[in-house]
Amino acid sequence: METPIEWIVITGYAMIQNVAFFFIFLSHKGIARPINWILSFTSLCCGLILLEDFISITYGYESFPHLIFSTSPLWYLLGPLIYCYLRTQLKGKGLSTYDLIHLIPFIIVLTSTWNFYTFSGGMKLNYVTNFGDGAYIAPEHNMNFILFSIQVMLYTLLSFRLFISSEQAKENRSWQRVLLMGLVVITGLSMFAIFAVNAGNPYWVEINGRLFLLWLAGFIFCVFFRSIRNPEQLYFKRKGTKPNGAFESLSNTMDHISSFMDSQKPYRDPDYDIHQLACILGCSKNHLQQAIRQDTDLNFREYLNTFRIQEAKEKLVLPENRQFTIESIAEEVGFKSIATFYRVFKKQEGVTPTKFINK
Repeated sequence: METPIEWIVITGYAMIQNVAFFFIFLSHKGIARPINWILSFTSLCCGLILLEDFISITYGYESFPHLIFSTSPLWYLLGPLIYCYLRTQLKGKGLSTYDLIHLIPFIIVLTSTWNFYTFSGGMKLNYVTNFGDGAYIAPEHNMNFILFSIQVMLYTLLSFRLFISSEQAKENRSWQRVLLMGLVVITGLSMFAIFAVNAGNPYWVEINGRLFLLWLAGFIFCVFFRSIRNPEQLYFKRKGTKPNGAFESLSNTMDHISSFMDSQKPYRDPDYDIHQLACILGCSKNHLQQAIRQDTDLNFREYLNTFRIQEAKEKLVLPENRQFTIESIAEEVGFKSIATFYRVFKKQEGVTPTKFINK
């Protein structure tokens, strides 16, 4: 079936846009490095996939048959990249060695289709012809379709969980909702495409793939546009901070830390650490430690606990909270252990939570 000229133009534009954004995000100096790398690599993957699609719809496969399905494994990096972007944006948690587990689907697809890459150009063209006619679909490719749908569904659920539990997302709900609704739609289309391809109609796989890529390209464009107009909304950097260096003074740093704690309440996350705060505020961990130590004579964990205890005190004395247990309130403000809550509370207030309520 001949591809409409409008689709060729849109695909070509989206391809050029994402390749350009790869270089723009890579050289962007105003955002935290983890987000910088995630966005640039997402743009690169999307741009390369669109490049192969552009070649296929302009009948370039006849001239470059070895490009057929050359970018297929990159599809399985898009879900993890979107999730890592959300997590870094909302939680301030950068990449770690544990994130290598997200590469498992990519490796599975790369190894399962490796034999296809060794085929001659004629064999690849023959396969594409049969695939387009619905005459033949290799079992490993069918398995990859299913794996992709499961992967998108999984990362959609993880993103929803991240969205619901994040204080940041509650203040930027409309922006996050657009991303998550897009993931839900793509998940539904992916599941439908699996049934279609097994029914001998691979056309829906092609449509689903292009819609996903164009949605992702549009999302990346929105990221770029908002990074120009409202960088503090997109990257959660406070106005007046220096993203890639220390603040002017320790006292100025402490003002930013206190303001961030009061407004965003990150201490409610029991696993929140100083690395996440350093990523959000754009300064070094040592600089934060020095500022907190100089102003409060506390370490970072003790400093977080002061905010947790203060919020717990406010909640414990409210009449409408009498229906809740002390344990549930302790968990809500960020304590993992009720024993730790009692110990810290008594250390700071001189009495137990129970006596504090009675008093």
